[in-house]
Amino acid sequence: IDRRIDSLFDEERVNEFCVETDGLFFDYSKTNIDLETQLNLLKLTDESNLKAKKNAMFSGEKINLSENRAVLHTALRKSAGQVFGRYSAG
Repeated sequence: IDRRIDSLFDEERVNEFCVETDGLFFDYSKTNIDLETQLNLLKLTDESNLKAKKNAMFSGEKINLSENRAVLHTALRKSAGQVFGRYSAG
């Protein structure tokens, strides 16, 4: 797609390409995404079972198959003393 970024400053694009959740507002309307790409990405999340994989990550399951362990980047977002799988933060 050949377009200039100044053409993306449009209220309709903000309505189509933004998400608000848990007090966070994510505006990706200034990227080069279009509705077809957005739908393809959403379809890919369903086909790849992303939700189950995300839940496995946050529950501390061993999803790092090359090292046979849980990933720890979610532990970095926990408050001190909170337990993450067999690890604790802080």
